[in-house]
Amino acid sequence: MSLSIGDVRPPVISPQTLGYLNEFRGFRHIFRNTYGFNLVGERMERLLRILPVTIDSLAADIDMFVSEMESALQDAPS
Repeated sequence: MSLSIGDVRPPVISPQTLGYLNEFRGFRHIFRNTYGFNLVGERMERLLRILPVTIDSLAADIDMFVSEMESALQDAPS
């Protein structure tokens, strides 16, 4: 989702958003595989701190993607 696919579509999310989401994905992996026994409080606190920024970044990226796709549809030959 962070890569452009030739002339098909632009990236859906920015590298910055990908970085944020990867942190949450890593947490999910640890949580699912350790069943919550080895959770690190500091990591959970960091994720809680960056959650609003992550949501805002993802929403902005999706808005940009939708705008670019709408523009591409308008510019496409009929």
